[in-house]
Amino acid sequence: SRRHRRAGVVALDKAGRGRLARTHSILRKMVTLHGLLDPRIALLAADLATREEAAWWTELGLELTLVALMVAIGVLLRRRGRAGNRELRDSEQRFQALFEHAVEGIYENPANGGFRRVNPAMARILGYASPTALMKLTPEETARIYLSPTRREEFLALLGDGDRVTNFESEVRRPDGTTAWIEE
Repeated sequence: SRRHRRAGVVALDKAGRGRLARTHSILRKMVTLHGLLDPRIALLAADLATREEAAWWTELGLELTLVALMVAIGVLLRRRGRAGNRELRDSEQRFQALFEHAVEGIYENPANGGFRRVNPAMARILGYASPTALMKLTPEETARIYLSPTRREEFLALLGDGDRVTNFESEVRRPDGTTAWIEE
């Protein structure tokens, strides 16, 4: 950019102001979107970056300052990302511990049948040695767990009407031939 000097004041030509405005627009979006700085500071920075005349800044000094701010924001975002990843990992570990140690049977199954996830209590209730053994069942074998051949379809129909089913009792058959009552 061409700089014009008048009594110690630096003025940028139109191209220089446009480039600085675009650079600052990016910086302002990063600051606003990620909440890294108080919005008032972002507005002050926007005002300083877009002023036609800035007595105490040179074009180079302003651009270097903006680059330094962008680097600092990048470092802060990376730190926040690491903290967020750590929080997510901790949350997943807490969920896994609750799932594994629950006294009630918990399972997830796809619409076509079978089991996607099963906790140890569910395997125990249904008479299987481990969750893995229960998850190996085919959809047809899973449907035969219910003593009533239509019970699984009734359950799926109720589930299709809403996203939750409560107090749905069924009698199930264990691999050793004994039966148990479950509530889904």
